[in-house]
Parts: sequence; C-alpha cells; structure tokens
Amino acid sequence: MSFCIAPSSRLNSVAQRNPAFFGMLLTVVLSTSLVMGDETTQQKAPADKALEPNTPAAWYGEGVRPSDARTPEEERQGFHLPAGFIAELVASEPQISKPLNMAFDSRGRLWVTDTLEYPYQAPAGQPARDTLRILEDSDGDGKFERVTTFADNLNIPIGILPYGDGAICFSIPYIWYLRDTDGDGKCDQREKLIGPFDTTRDTHGMINALRRGDDGWIYACHGFNNQSTVAGKDGHKITLISGNTFRFRPDGSRVEIVSLGQVNPFGMDSDERGQFYTADCHSKPITQVIPGACYPSFGRPHDGLGFAHSMMEHLHGSTAICGLVFYQDKLFPEAFHNSFISGNVMTSRLNRNIRKRVGTTEFAIEQGDFMTSDDSWFRPVDIRLGPDGALYVADFYNKIIGHYEVPLPHPGRDRFRGRIWRIRYAPYDEAPQSSQLTLNKQSPEELTKLLSSSNPTVRHLALDEITDRCGASAALPLLAALKSDSIHARYLSMWGLHRTNALPVESLSVLAKDPSPLVRVHLAKLLGSVNTNSTPILLQMLNDSDPDVVRNAAESVGKTDSPEALVPLLDKLASVNHPNNS
Repeated sequence: MSFCIAPSSRLNSVAQRNPAFFGMLLTVVLSTSLVMGDETTQQKAPADKALEPNTPAAWYGEGVRPSDARTPEEERQGFHLPAGFIAELVASEPQISKPLNMAFDSRGRLWVTDTLEYPYQAPAGQPARDTLRILEDSDGDGKFERVTTFADNLNIPIGILPYGDGAICFSIPYIWYLRDTDGDGKCDQREKLIGPFDTTRDTHGMINALRRGDDGWIYACHGFNNQSTVAGKDGHKITLISGNTFRFRPDGSRVEIVSLGQVNPFGMDSDERGQFYTADCHSKPITQVIPGACYPSFGRPHDGLGFAHSMMEHLHGSTAICGLVFYQDKLFPEAFHNSFISGNVMTSRLNRNIRKRVGTTEFAIEQGDFMTSDDSWFRPVDIRLGPDGALYVADFYNKIIGHYEVPLPHPGRDRFRGRIWRIRYAPYDEAPQSSQLTLNKQSPEELTKLLSSSNPTVRHLALDEITDRCGASAALPLLAALKSDSIHARYLSMWGLHRTNALPVESLSVLAKDPSPLVRVHLAKLLGSVNTNSTPILLQMLNDSDPDVVRNAAESVGKTDSPEALVPLLDKLASVNHPNNS
C-alpha cells in the first residue's frame, strides 16, 4: 500500500500559514505509509521455525559467495528466528577476528579461540598470530564490554575449556594447560598435556569441543583426516585415525578412546544423563556417542561388531555441520525443549531436530530451521548455552568456508571479520540477563545449592568448582545433597563425592534404589570406575525397569572384568533379543 501527496494551491496555502502543523501532518502520513508498507511486504515469523531468507537460494550452494561483506548490524538485520526470539551482537571485528570454539567459566566470562592463521598453520620457528580471548560483562548489564587477550602466539587454536588458573586449549600440535600464575589476567606459563597430534594432513578439523564430563574427565573430538598416536603421562597410548572421540584427565595423566569412526566431528554436547552427542560432517549431522562403538567413516570398515545405530538419515542439505547444543534450560518455549540445534556453515542456518527415544535407541526428527540468514557469509561454527539461558553462536564470517572445495590460497578468503551472537527469547523485548557469575568466590554450601539449577551450564560449572577448588571441604553439603528433593542435586552430588574420593560405599546400595531413573543411570555409570567391588549392585541393576539404567549397568559391568558377570550379561542379551520383547 502506498500514499501519494499531490501538490495543490490549498496545501501550499496551509503550509505557508502553519508550517509546523504541515510538517507534523507530513511526518504522520509518511510514518503510516512506512509501517503499513512493512506489514504488506514482511511475513510474520512462525512460532516454531524461522522464515526462509530473502537471498537467492542458489547463493547458499556457492563455494565462493557472490555477495560482499556486511557490517555486523547489517548482518543482524538479516537474521530470521521463530517468533519472540532475538539475535544480539556480543563481539565483532576488530575485538575478535575468526572465532572457532567458545566456553564459559565460573565467573560467567566467555573464552574464545580466535584465528588469523587459518587455513595455514604458522611456519615452524616463526611467531603465530592466533589468540585466546576473554569476553566479560564486567558491570552486569548483559553486555560484553570488555575483551582481553589471555594468550597469544597460538597456532590455529580450537578446543577450549577454562580450568584452574587458566584454560586447557588445543594449539598446533598439543593440548596445553595455559596458566595465569600471578593473577594478572595473562597467561605466563604453558604446559604440554597431550600430544603432539598429527596436523600434517589437515588444519580445519583438529582437536575441538573440549567438554568436562560429570566424571571429571575432559571429552573431545579428534577431527578429520589426521592420524595421531598420543599418550598420557602414564604411558598409555591411543591411536586416532580421522574422526574419533576421546577423553583425558585434566592433568594429562591418562588419555582413552571413547568412540571410533565418524568423519569430522566438530562440536559436542551432553544431556542430563551424561550421554554425549557430536555434530559431524559427511557422515551424519548428529551422532549419539556410545562408548566403545564404531561409526561409519569414509570407506573404512567397522570394528568387527558392526556400525552403531545412526540417529538420522537426513543431512540438512549440507556436508558441513559445526557446533551442537542439546537445549535443556527452561527459558525457551516448551516446543524447543530437548531440541538439538546445530550450525550449518554451508547453508548459513541453524538446523533443529527433536529427540525421539525408543528404549535406549535415539532418533533425531527434523524440524523447521531455528535460524536463517539473508547474509550468505554467516558461518556458525560453534554454539554454547550460556549461564543466562541464551544461546551463543560463533560466526566464522566468511565469503569462503570450504577447506577442500575451494583452493586454500583463494584471495576471497576473509581473515579479519568474525562475530559472536547471542540468541534469546524476549517476546516483549525484555532486557538481557547478565551471564555474570561468582562461583569462584562461593562457599561449598552455596555451590551445592546451584546443583539444582535448571541451567545445565550453571550446574556443571558449580560441580567443577566444588571438585577443583573446594575439594574435601565440600563433603558435608554434598552428603546432605544426596537426600535433596532435586534430582539434579542428588546425582551431581554423588559425582562430586566420587571425584573428591568421599563417596561412602554404603551409599551405593541406597542410591541404586533411588526413585528417579536419572539418579540410577548416573550410579550405573559411576560404578564402572569405583575401586570397590561394584559387580553385585550392577548385576541387580541389569534387571532395572528403566532401559537406560540397564544399558549403563551393562557397560559398567564390562569394565569390571568380573567372570561372574558373564552369564547374567548373556541372559540379559537373550531377553532383549527375544521376539516377544518389545
């Protein structure tokens, strides 16, 4: 709809006698025209998915995007989200260059690995230009106004996990412990934890997605093509051939393989049962990572037992999936609870799937995309849930994303632009909550209360603070939390006691009868790593009414090497495979 104001002698007369009134009239008419024009040309966003972008669809299939770069604000204006969601800029160039991975710490600060070197690693003997940065909302207003460089001279750093007085970080070719020993906010000591990893075949899918498990181990993805043989300080070696997930102790004392196969896992998250999932390129966008399982890779055979179940067959129209969040907070509408949200760097979208479970077998059911962009340079490479309940998206903003599809020296590759976005639900344009935390200063009693939080990021940061800083002084509040009304508090306090060597043996049989299957699942996991004889309890749990408890009990029994467990395991396998067993 449009309006036309035609000149006339009468209007000219009114304008001459009362120019202020005429100006106000003209402003009202033009404003009405603009609003009504928007209403007729813009679609209303659905409640459960984003609208399709206004950019030609063919652009998103181009290895070299035909458009020019946009400013951060221009890019933001081109985002499409479900009704009620908004996207806000957290950081952009020149504060950061090319973000790769992100992680929150116990103070609510966001740590970001940032690269200028990619796709070529810095030559040996020459200083590298990559950094580890910290973004901070120092005044609690919900805006990250402070950006500092914690460590420089890094070489395509990817995986990052705040830990101790610094962070554990991958930078070619090692996993490092980067420490700030004098408290000035800068790294002053670097310790090699694990490595060197092979980086001779590939530089874009290396060690990424460092995630702390409930058990205190750090889980990670190996990435594509490289073939690494590494050992912990105890001398135990593992070999990772492309793909693979693995775990290691924070002090580097031990490293172990978790799963085999996949092509290029890049991004990982876990649910409240401690079940890990990865995002992957070329194989399947989402994988349920079962310890010891083997997954399809490029033409490689399975391990003799066959490939593990695939959660999905659809590929979201892309072979480039990066970053994964399984949303478990309560701030998004219920339709988005228990949703997988993954980054699609080829189609410039955030894809969404919901989880369907049949026994312990899981399926990812495709939903409408959570986010689309009019700017084909939008490249979401990592997604994390913040302590404020919002999603944080690392945007490797670039004209070119393909590592093999486009020559590495192509002049169109952007080296200096990058953004981080926050996506939150604000149907009434509510002000953002601050991500600010003070877990590093809280008492064991205060931290134990936070194990009941609805936000999994807060819960796990509190658990890590309890075990890493408080240690034995947290035993009493953790023991009390074993009887909490909160299910989360009960199983996380159990892990806290286990990690601090304070879990009473007599509590195990009590926890095995907990009314919550979730608590029993975690106990079944934990019993695979205790020093006491846990076989009798685990054999009882093989007959639990919850299939997740049974599966995890079977996995843990296998770790005990108990001969008396063989017959019960075979009996359980036969009963599960019985044709009348649904």
